[in-house]
Amino acid sequence: NVDLAAHASLGKVLYENLVFENVKGSVRLKDQVLDMSGLTFTMLNGAVTMSGQYGTANPSRPQFAYNLTLGGFDIQQTAKTFDTVRTLAPISERAKGTFATELSVTGSMDEKNQPIYSTINGRGKLTTASVSIANFEPLNKIADALHMGDFKDIPIPRAVIQFAIKNGRVSVDPFDATLQGTSARISGSSGLD
Repeated sequence: NVDLAAHASLGKVLYENLVFENVKGSVRLKDQVLDMSGLTFTMLNGAVTMSGQYGTANPSRPQFAYNLTLGGFDIQQTAKTFDTVRTLAPISERAKGTFATELSVTGSMDEKNQPIYSTINGRGKLTTASVSIANFEPLNKIADALHMGDFKDIPIPRAVIQFAIKNGRVSVDPFDATLQGTSARISGSSGLD
């Protein structure tokens, strides 16, 4: 049995292909649970604040529960770095701009420490300042059907998007936006599995 508590302040941490800088916070390892609190760091030119737990009582299916706040993240860089983001929000690969988000999420990992999408549940808010979306196939199809070529490259002003994740399915609450001078109410869902 291990019972270890520490307050850390690290200049740089390397984990696989990720670089975390200015890492500060408290961690405790007890009863096969890593408990993180007040953890802050920078990565991908953005800032992260998080708390949560990662438990390995069942090593082949670790459990996690995180509360995250991210700010100033580049959308495409985030999509390129995290498979889960590309799966969760395929539009992210075609979006240019930055975002901030608040997310509470729970789920399980497989034996290779990859998320088991059908176990992911949570709720969050995504905020963007100025984003543009180009060459996203669903928007291209809408543009073609409506004979509105402007919809193939859309600037989107500030948006605040509430979303939920239930059993690996992401649902976006309806929100209003103006797309190329056209008012729109946007909502939808996407499966993670």
